[in-house]
Parts: sequence; structure tokens; C-alpha cells
Amino acid sequence: MATSAFNKWVQDGRFWRDARPIAETKVLLKAAHPHTVVGSPALTRTQGGIQTDDSHLHASPPLDHTPYSADAWPDPLPGYVVCAIDYMDNTGGLDCGALFTRWLADCKAGRRPWTKYLIWQGKSYSVRNDWVAQDADGHFDHIHESVRTDWIEKSIGSYNPFGAARLPEDDMRLIIAKEKGDARVYVGNGVTRRHIANQNDLSNLQHWLKKRGYTADEIEVHEFNPGTLDGVLGALLRD
Repeated sequence: MATSAFNKWVQDGRFWRDARPIAETKVLLKAAHPHTVVGSPALTRTQGGIQTDDSHLHASPPLDHTPYSADAWPDPLPGYVVCAIDYMDNTGGLDCGALFTRWLADCKAGRRPWTKYLIWQGKSYSVRNDWVAQDADGHFDHIHESVRTDWIEKSIGSYNPFGAARLPEDDMRLIIAKEKGDARVYVGNGVTRRHIANQNDLSNLQHWLKKRGYTADEIEVHEFNPGTLDGVLGALLRD
């Protein structure tokens, strides 16, 4: 059954964005492990692109996989912001056992000050409990991370959960644009991005993509305004 929080979110247009530490981590994860996935196989892109499913969206109380979590801490959510991410073990070379050991040590040492709690192998470790292990359900195939709300607008800086590479500047601009509610849509092939402002831009990009032989699977779309994705892809791909 849909909760009042879910119904209000739908009524307000189903807007959402990731907390900045999550948005940045997704970019770094894709760079380090391009064949992994974000979110468990059961979680699908629904409700305007958010990576979650109905069980999370309709849960009472709603938690951090939704943009209206009742567990926001230590501050209230500044709008519809998702504060959770799942890292799937053994996908694209991701070794959650090794990562978790490092991440928990970094949390305890203050090197991951944005992390609210981690869940792995049936145990939860929270800053609110001094990182002492507590029993939790499941999470044997993925690490769950929740982010503090006082870090929603802050960057993780030079920290890279997966290696030494820095966050590309183009990706940082996209993250900040989404935080500001930028309604523009950026489309590219994963390397080159184009700003789409009008139909003429769409026509030029369509020609650019076809000339280089790009297919639908190779087109990366960053959606800032719910409801625009289908129209943009349709305009790009039709003859």
C-alpha cells in the first residue's frame, strides 16, 4: 500500500537526486568497474529513473533508498534526495569483502565522514553506534551504504573508494547541475557529451551520432527533468 510520503512525492512530480557523495561514487565506480551494477538485481530503474523498487518506495517507514526517508540524519532532507547506494559483490570485478574491510577502517578513522552506516554480511555498522557491529538482515551479496544528510551537498574530495583516480571535471559539473535542479538534458556516448537546449541541437546530435555509427546501447543520457527521457531518446533514434 502506498504511503502518504510516496503519494506526496508523486504529486510533487517524482523529482529526485542523489546525495553528492553517492553521485560522485557512482561515477568513480563506473570508471573502476565498468561492468558492475549499482543496486541489487531486484532493484530496477523506475519512477523517473530512481534506482529502487516498489517495496522500498512503499515501505512504512520509508528508508534511505527513497528520496523521502524517515531515517534522515542528522538534519532533515533538503528536498527529495536519495541517501543510499548498494554495491553488488562479484559483479565486474567488485570484491565487497576487501572493500568493506577498507571502508569500515576508513569510517572509524574519519576518512569517510559522509557515511551514516554500512551493512554487510548480516551486520550493520553505524556512526550513531560508534561503528560497533549490530545484527541486520541479509546483505550477503551486496554492501549497503547510507549517507548523512549534513553531507548531501559536500564532495568526497580526493577520496576514491575504488582506487586512485580523481573525479572527472565534466562529471562534477553534471552532479552540481542536478543539485541545482538544472532542467537541461545532457546526452553523449559516455565520453563526449552534448548540451541539448532545443530541437536544432537534437537534430545536430542525431547527425553527429549517426555519422559515427553509435547505437542506442552506446548513448548515455543524463536526465534532469522527469518525463523528458523518452522524448529525447525518440528524437535521437528515429530516422
